[in-house]
Amino acid sequence: MCDGNAVGGQQTLASQGIVHGGGKYALDGRDSPLSRALADMPGRWRACLRGDGEIDLRGVQVLSQRVTVYGPDGTRDELDEVVVDVPALVRRLAEPVADRLLPWSVPADSITRTAAGVERVECGEYAIRADTYVFAAGIGNESLASRAGFDVSMRRRPLRQLVVRLPRPVALFAHCTSDNAGDGPLMTVTSHGNALYVGGGVAEDDAGPDEHIRVVRGLLARYFPALDLDGATFVDVSAVRAEPGVVSPDADIREARDPFVTRRGNCFLCWPIKMSLAPRLGDLVLAQWGSREPLAPGWTGHPGTRPAFGRPPYATPPC
Repeated sequence: MCDGNAVGGQQTLASQGIVHGGGKYALDGRDSPLSRALADMPGRWRACLRGDGEIDLRGVQVLSQRVTVYGPDGTRDELDEVVVDVPALVRRLAEPVADRLLPWSVPADSITRTAAGVERVECGEYAIRADTYVFAAGIGNESLASRAGFDVSMRRRPLRQLVVRLPRPVALFAHCTSDNAGDGPLMTVTSHGNALYVGGGVAEDDAGPDEHIRVVRGLLARYFPALDLDGATFVDVSAVRAEPGVVSPDADIREARDPFVTRRGNCFLCWPIKMSLAPRLGDLVLAQWGSREPLAPGWTGHPGTRPAFGRPPYATPPC
């Protein structure tokens, strides 16, 4: 695998770690294609976390087994949505292939293409020739796809998350709904040690940093009046979510029926849409790949290599 950033990239480590089961996208009582696609994801992830699934994820910390839904009138409900430690997940996935992770980016002009597909990819000091190539580079897919001959558009969804550092740890894993029945969660909060990580609808607001902090502070006080915000610090975090434009042309992610996978020749182009759908993305790729066994690798990698891992936005700042 080639990755020009530290392992975990940007979009993955910006995730709040919630393995959605579709409930978030059906809080208004309306069934949607995305809520149906997500329905069995928590069960599949839990099997992997126990070591019983397709991938052994034992050792990845589970931060919470449930996510609470707080209504504007004080009502509470619970969703069967597991929350995982995303940095630990990234490390667990990287461990088996650590000596085959190349710390270089793949510029679009490094791809050599023929009528049959991609012939080779230049990555740092290597020329990679493979039977099949998979592009799963998030926002980087845009330039790679064009160079590889895909006619697929990509859209960017800017997000403004917020990290709230508290004097002491708390345990909050919650969706907070608004007064408008047709809206998704107004705010989603996850706990990471002394930090609260705030996303959801409020993260799509294009207000300036000061106004954004003011709004989030007010929402936290409204939904969690017992939360002590004295001495808390607020850090505005910008992120960009990359999605295939063809999945949700009306900008409503709930219309996505599945992860996005398309093939051209010997190359796959993939967007999982949501972290939760990663197992389903694997299903779709393998279904198109067919029953062929992987070729024996012609490169032995760099035994003993330890990759550099990225840090999530809520990580404690280095001293």
